[in-house]
Amino acid sequence: MYNSLKDLPNRVLIDTNVLLNAVFVADGAARRSVKHLGQMGYSPFIDEMTELEAIRILNEKKRYFRPGLDLATIFSDFISSACILRLPPAMPLRNTSVKAHDNHVVSAAKHYDAWVLTGDIKLCAQLTADGMQSRLPYDVIIEAALQSGNGPNIDDSFRIVTPTRNRGLIFCRVVPHCGIGTGKGQTFTFCEIENLGRLFYDNQTGELVFSMSIGRSVRLPCPIRDDEPWAICGSYSLPGTGKSGKISVRAGKHPSMTFSKSEPTLKGIHSIRPGSIRFFASVDGQNPMNVHCEAVVIGPQSMNSKNWKAIVATPAGAPNPYDIEVLDRVLEYAGALNPSPQLLHLPTENELKNLNL
Repeated sequence: MYNSLKDLPNRVLIDTNVLLNAVFVADGAARRSVKHLGQMGYSPFIDEMTELEAIRILNEKKRYFRPGLDLATIFSDFISSACILRLPPAMPLRNTSVKAHDNHVVSAAKHYDAWVLTGDIKLCAQLTADGMQSRLPYDVIIEAALQSGNGPNIDDSFRIVTPTRNRGLIFCRVVPHCGIGTGKGQTFTFCEIENLGRLFYDNQTGELVFSMSIGRSVRLPCPIRDDEPWAICGSYSLPGTGKSGKISVRAGKHPSMTFSKSEPTLKGIHSIRPGSIRFFASVDGQNPMNVHCEAVVIGPQSMNSKNWKAIVATPAGAPNPYDIEVLDRVLEYAGALNPSPQLLHLPTENELKNLNL
């Protein structure tokens, strides 16, 4: 269900992506995870390089801000109110697996004997390769729920943001218990989204299938079996009718056992918005399956091979339900483009999910 925080050091380095999302999404997973860290007795901190990177990102977006709106001050005030320590940068390490722009993260984590809280699944995999510990925000949220005795909220396992006509994905991390892989002539549905597509397993042919409403399907031979943990994903990138797009389906049990297939298409999704969503059965209630569900993600982004390898390699790994433009949409929603002097209104996660993507 999640990657436990047991036996991790007391110090936690907050990565830039979590930090910015925590500041500007009022009750999002990032902010809740940072809050829970303090409640569970951890000591969250940022190094000077992380703070400078976050301020640089905000400064690059100044052209979108209304006059007099100082987001850097809002950012700094949040760090203080959340009791996040500011620490000096560490000496850069050599021969690490992380990209150059993330070297300060692994260097600070190593120097301060800390683990890293990040929403970047590729960074998680790279830190693991360097012998460092990291966790995703939902790992912290679920750990806190279990420690409280209440158990996790269903919304923390089913992370849903509306896909767009151009991009989207359906992701499931599950352990099936339904006779899958037996060769019997039936299908098992992981998820179906009305007017968009269906992700299912054809038990007779032994294929994972992503079938879309535009009349295109991708069929992937894949030996899924009962009682085994699998990561499953169907995704699409469709620039528009007449333009080259791609539909993909992927499955993975562990890093040395992954499967993927993509098909090109010139078709696009019309203006009909996605409708009803049904998990582990088709929208009409047919083709049900019994599973132990660890995570389901639906979001407005596609999947690439590097992210997929990192997801499969990371315990409880899952894609972020938001796309890379999320901060821009948050700031726009919050009134950054509004020239009036009204106070900045930070969106809740529910409001953010329902923005017109």
